[in-house]
Amino acid sequence: MNPNVPNPFNPRTTLSFLLPSEGRVRLEVFDARGARLVQLMDEVRQAGIHEIVWDGTDSRGMVMPSGVYFSRLGFAGETLTGRMTLVR
Repeated sequence: MNPNVPNPFNPRTTLSFLLPSEGRVRLEVFDARGARLVQLMDEVRQAGIHEIVWDGTDSRGMVMPSGVYFSRLGFAGETLTGRMTLVR
């Protein structure tokens, strides 16, 4: 997984990743306490480069405050994490 761009961000950021082969991908965002805020993706994707935008909201559409958030990408039994800073 590549670092999100921009970082810090307001109001949205783009997360990108390269899949070496087709497979199920799960991409989630967590707060600093470890609570899952939103699941951005849980689907089968083709091999290649993929991008998804996180708009700084949770699964209910609530705007998240300034702070540190974490992305978690799961693919083929591997898990990658990234750190993002939202500045309102």
